[in-house]
Amino acid sequence: MAHFVVPGTTRTRWQQVLALGARADTSVCLGLHPYFVDEHQAADINALDSLLGEHPEVVAVGECGIDGRFTDTLDAQWDYFDAQLRLAKQHALPVVVHCVHANDKVARRLRQLALPKAGLIHAFSGSLEQANKFLDLGFKLGLGGAVTYERAKRLRRTVEALPDDAFVLKPIALICRLAATRGCVMSRAE
Repeated sequence: MAHFVVPGTTRTRWQQVLALGARADTSVCLGLHPYFVDEHQAADINALDSLLGEHPEVVAVGECGIDGRFTDTLDAQWDYFDAQLRLAKQHALPVVVHCVHANDKVARRLRQLALPKAGLIHAFSGSLEQANKFLDLGFKLGLGGAVTYERAKRLRRTVEALPDDAFVLKPIALICRLAATRGCVMSRAE
């Protein structure tokens, strides 16, 4: 790996992430991750807006998005996601999007907002049709450990059908470790 992009996922972590951005091999983004929605407060959006204005080294808003596994917090997730998308548009920054069990709805929202810069759909695991919706909007797809799972046949077919410049990979060491814990085997040729 020659360069890392590190997301800030909660307001309490933003200063630590900004400090990492001082390294030549590291870029940073700031956002409010849906996994931590219970930790977020409305004031965090204003704080994020201020930091984006004060820190031109921030390369994107994120990781933000929707995690459909947590149905009890979906309304709050959408509120924070929409607010962060508006900030990305206002600051002309790309977004790093966490999207689990919500590909169609997230793609629709991104299309509606017509962001000036696209970004990355982190840990994508959808269908080819869903992938193409994001690609048509200018997004790259982030692929993680799920593509190494033996049972992930649909995702593997999707990736095989994509052009090489449509996706980025998470650090291979993490992918291999994840694959090993799931009982998967990866060869160097994969």
